[in-house]
Amino acid sequence: MIPFEEIDERLAAIGKNRAWLADVTGRSPNSIRAALAPNAKQKDRSKLLQRALTEAIEREEKSRRMATLDGQPNRIAVNFTDEELDLIMDVAQTLGTPYREYIARATVARARQDAANRRAGKAG
Repeated sequence: MIPFEEIDERLAAIGKNRAWLADVTGRSPNSIRAALAPNAKQKDRSKLLQRALTEAIEREEKSRRMATLDGQPNRIAVNFTDEELDLIMDVAQTLGTPYREYIARATVARARQDAANRRAGKAG
């Protein structure tokens, strides 16, 4: 995990800031500020928070590496109906996960399930 003292440096290296980090992790800007303060209290620096911050930064770093491999941005566009998007956002909020992260995780989980079914000879 990234030490709290190195998070600002890693954010700067990927061109992101604390507001972005709060947004993608679903944490409040105040909790990010408190955890990254030079005189932060131990209670503001939980392992759970550190893991969430680390995962967000490392995902972005990986995304940037992947984008440079083929010269194309590592992005896709998906169109959802209003009803589908409402459902996705409701579930993501219930789970306490940013909806974009929920979509990404759900997509990967379904792809893994479909790949396992294909290997097992089952139709998807």
